[in-house]
Amino acid sequence: MSLVLNSSLMAKSVLVLLLLFSVLSWAIILQKYFFFKNAIDEDRRFLAYFSKASNFTNIYDYSRELKYSTIARVFLTGYRELYLFQEMARSKKKKTGLSDNDKFISTGDIKGISLALNKAINGEITRLSRRLDFLATTGSTAPFIGLFGTVWGIMTSFSTIGLQGSASIGGVAPGIAEALFATALGLLA
Repeated sequence: MSLVLNSSLMAKSVLVLLLLFSVLSWAIILQKYFFFKNAIDEDRRFLAYFSKASNFTNIYDYSRELKYSTIARVFLTGYRELYLFQEMARSKKKKTGLSDNDKFISTGDIKGISLALNKAINGEITRLSRRLDFLATTGSTAPFIGLFGTVWGIMTSFSTIGLQGSASIGGVAPGIAEALFATALGLLA
């Protein structure tokens, strides 16, 4: 702890920045872990229920209870679109007097449902990949920030050598320690 307290302002800034990146990264990693764990569990439950259910309405009601399931959310979108097109077709049949033997939904309706499903899938992909850009950026930049801290610590050591005129362990060690600490923290972040 005294190493951090006795380090230069630049070294403290680098260490604080790396610590902040590390804490945020671990928070995101833990949040993602629990989210994906719950999503996988609910997806399995949904698929098991889906294979045993007798009709879409029962599946719809069950899907509404699942908070994390990505498959259930896509199903809900498809079900709502199908229901909407069925209601429009029923209304059209009543107005035109078509019989029940006529097509219930058209090819265009199916394309509309397909479009809604694709949009829901893309929405789920976006939801699942949220905050991954921060992890990627941190993972690629933190080692370089740590390297900057390393270079700064070594420069501090060489500056001390220049001022003292000789390389004693007491003059060089603090700068080297700062450098190694910054490197380690950069690799951990």
